[in-house]
Amino acid sequence: MAHATIVVLPKPGRDKELLGSYRPISLLNQDLKLFASIMASRLGKVLPGLVHVDQIGFVPGSLSVLCSDDETRLFSKLLKNYNKFVRPVEYYKEAVVVTVGLQLIQLINVDEVNQIVTTNVRLKQKWKDINLMWKPEDYGGIKKIRIPSSKIWHPDFVLYNNADGDFAIMQETKALLEYTGLITWTPPAIFKSYCEIRVTYFPFDLQNCSMKLGTWTYDGKLVIINPESDHPDLSNFMESGEWVMKDYRGWKHRVDYSCCPDTPYLDITYHFLMQRLPLYFIVNVIIPCLLFSFLTGLVFYLPTES
Repeated sequence: MAHATIVVLPKPGRDKELLGSYRPISLLNQDLKLFASIMASRLGKVLPGLVHVDQIGFVPGSLSVLCSDDETRLFSKLLKNYNKFVRPVEYYKEAVVVTVGLQLIQLINVDEVNQIVTTNVRLKQKWKDINLMWKPEDYGGIKKIRIPSSKIWHPDFVLYNNADGDFAIMQETKALLEYTGLITWTPPAIFKSYCEIRVTYFPFDLQNCSMKLGTWTYDGKLVIINPESDHPDLSNFMESGEWVMKDYRGWKHRVDYSCCPDTPYLDITYHFLMQRLPLYFIVNVIIPCLLFSFLTGLVFYLPTES
């Protein structure tokens, strides 16, 4: 086994026998840290080709330094001369294919008076950006990165049947970018959608509400939207104490407007069939009303003298 020897050198022109001829320990520590940082920056360029990534643990902090350098170079390469206002296609007439999936998290409120349904959702979107591709072997084996959605092109999805005027999805969360150019972006949103609520059979009513989603400025020739599934994802849905989901479906629609018959516009509409849980209203509304009606009838059986 090889051995290393550290030799402490005195100050130039000083007596080696005197303690004051040597630099203080604190300064030696600073010199050692400076030397270590210089060596780390120099070796960072050659270590990936000599040492496997799992074997770098013996150098404190070396793994993070090397990965950070590779990721920095990758970000610089991807975003250099990138135009987020231009669709990521090779030819203008080529369409961007976007896969859309709706994940319903919570039914927040059903406003019967204003006919507004408030929901907590996540809108999953997938598409390929040919301008954001790289070779993992050129960047330390990096295959996935998280990139701010505000830095890249993304479809301008809106909720068409919005009820509060806030149509766009404004949460600029990060998107997952793979080396193949595949982008997965799942921003959260609070949707307030219009729903025609009928209370004829209250509290034993069923309500059929919908969410109509589509791009605001891109027609079907520029952006093609496809549903990820024929029903929304309710795997993380938090049950409501007042409503229960009986059925839910999603359909893709093509709309041809009279102004531009040769330009189709696409949308995905999700329908939700909700049933009200009547127990609360039975106990707190119906039963008390029946009791009061029964007691009111008993008043006529009381003697007039009383």
